[in-house]
Amino acid sequence: FAQKGERYKTAVFSKIDSIKEVQYGEAVNVNGETEKLFLNIFVPVSDDVKKRPLIVAIHGGGFVNGDKAAGFQVSFCKNLTKKGYVTASINYRMGIGKPKSDITYFEAMYRAVQDAKAAVRFFRKNAEQYGIDTSKIFIMGGSAGAMTALQLAYLDQKEVPSNIDTKKLGTLEGTCGNAGFSSKVHAVINCWGAMVDYKWINKGDVPLYSVHGTSDSTVPYDASFNYHGFAYGSKILHERALAVGVPTALRLVEKAGHNIGKDNYPLALEDITAFLFEHFQNKNVEKIEKAAPNTSMDRDVPQTLLLNGAVLAKNKQNTEGIKKEALKGFLAHADKVVKEGKLYSVMNKKRLPASGDKHDYMSQAPYWWADSTKPNGLPYIRRDGERNPEYYLISDSDEMDKIIDDSETMGLAYFYTHDEQYAAHAARLIKTWFFDKETRQNPNLNYSQGIPGINTGRGIGIIETRDLVRLIDAAILLRGSKSWSEADHLALKQWFSEFLTWLMENKLGKDEAGEHNNHGTFYDAQVIAYAIFTDKPDLAKKQIEVTKGRMKTQIEPDGSQPHELARTVSFGYVNMNLYGFFTIARLAEHVKTDLWQYKAGEGKNLQNCVDWLVPYLKKEKKWTHQQIKKMSYEDTLKLLRMATTVYANPAYDALAKKVDAERYNAHLEQLTF
Repeated sequence: FAQKGERYKTAVFSKIDSIKEVQYGEAVNVNGETEKLFLNIFVPVSDDVKKRPLIVAIHGGGFVNGDKAAGFQVSFCKNLTKKGYVTASINYRMGIGKPKSDITYFEAMYRAVQDAKAAVRFFRKNAEQYGIDTSKIFIMGGSAGAMTALQLAYLDQKEVPSNIDTKKLGTLEGTCGNAGFSSKVHAVINCWGAMVDYKWINKGDVPLYSVHGTSDSTVPYDASFNYHGFAYGSKILHERALAVGVPTALRLVEKAGHNIGKDNYPLALEDITAFLFEHFQNKNVEKIEKAAPNTSMDRDVPQTLLLNGAVLAKNKQNTEGIKKEALKGFLAHADKVVKEGKLYSVMNKKRLPASGDKHDYMSQAPYWWADSTKPNGLPYIRRDGERNPEYYLISDSDEMDKIIDDSETMGLAYFYTHDEQYAAHAARLIKTWFFDKETRQNPNLNYSQGIPGINTGRGIGIIETRDLVRLIDAAILLRGSKSWSEADHLALKQWFSEFLTWLMENKLGKDEAGEHNNHGTFYDAQVIAYAIFTDKPDLAKKQIEVTKGRMKTQIEPDGSQPHELARTVSFGYVNMNLYGFFTIARLAEHVKTDLWQYKAGEGKNLQNCVDWLVPYLKKEKKWTHQQIKKMSYEDTLKLLRMATTVYANPAYDALAKKVDAERYNAHLEQLTF
């Protein structure tokens, strides 16, 4: 009987009926025999709703085994039926032609698609009998069943590879039964499946939900191998859907293998429930299909990590006045960058790291100097805040700064103009540093900020890559251009995935994670950014919890930051560390976590940190902490501009303009805030 709760979101029925062994069609199988096709139906008991959404589920088994009455899909069907759906689990023709090859596996999938289409038509034909809302029919599958579901929804007849004998197989619609009815589905639930070609997903196609284990060695979650020609896993399909504006959601289950494990089923079911409810309940499906993509997935609102995509989109639509002048000046600079055509690489340094491999990034500790009391100056000694000119004799850090700056410039220039020359140069920059075998950086920082006479690298050197998130944003802005393919984007993700592993597992990474000042803050920021970029949201959330602990120990009740105030360049480090926390707060938005309002204790929150700075910026208080260099307001302006938006306080913006009017009016500032 129906229980309390919201239909389609929670289990509102305690009992369901099973209607078993319903024949929906018949067809000739791989052995040339006519095979009858059956399905089982699950419906809620005592349901007075006459038109209910339908989910058709397809079992896995490598196209050679499996059954409609066994496997994950049965438990999924029953769970969703209790929430008010009608569900069905189908059998289909199995068997691989001989000799086994990518072609015969494709043919097996092709037959399965024909059968699944017949099942969908069966329910449209008998919609009144089973109480089906024919405008809300969804297809779900696991493994081979997911491959079938994906190809059913996204493969068009004209896209079938030319080496497939369609004269023998017939059309995708097949002749299995229920002719005269549509086989259209309105969403795909892909459980650990893959496609032969991700480009079969195109603008206007139906929404896609995917769940996949990152340790699946049977079907790739990415594109690192292929299952008999099915080369593009859930991660790639999700990326393709994003790129072409198809509503999509992805759950990657860390370290889970094929089928993700029963312990993870509740999580997947929670996702599926939310996904279907969001896209189809209380909405007109036809309007959804004909409308532009959801705002969150609109290509005009880029899904940038640090840059605010909504702000970029707004600025793009409103290039008048100061914005118009800013864009004009910015593009003049971008044109200069393109004309100069400079590329950067770790291979340009003159010195060789201890590994003997120039592909390894290398730098020297900036605040360490030769000991004048020693004949050879070794070991070097620390002079905090005083940068040794020797630091610049190793070019890696300087070249990394330049590739980040130039890539960001190119990405934004392409976003604002869609001029392919900017995307082309950005692609050259990124590929040279990250991809090309002759010039790429190895994904580690084993030799960063080494101290002559003491070590060849330190964990605190990891702070030198803190701005790589800006390069990631640049790559995101390039998506959809001719010069930056989905394969390129995947390759960049792979590099950052490997770098993320190094950060978390290498001793130097663990050392940096243990730092209690800005180094620890920016370690968190990097882990979170790279985790989000490489589709590891659970890892990002876990690291955000670490950040909350840092806020408790690094921020005083009055909003001051004692670890940074102890430095010889205290003003710079206070602003820098707070910008690190702001960076994390911005990144946390992507995993639906609010650090902007989070309180780690009395007064220990980010806004209070900004407010602690305000009287010094207004010159109401004199900065009495040690500051051996001239104050710079680069981070300060970013803090104030971001605070203006997140705390809805224009006073911060007015103060930013007063503190540094020249920087405030800079072209990049105007286009990104």
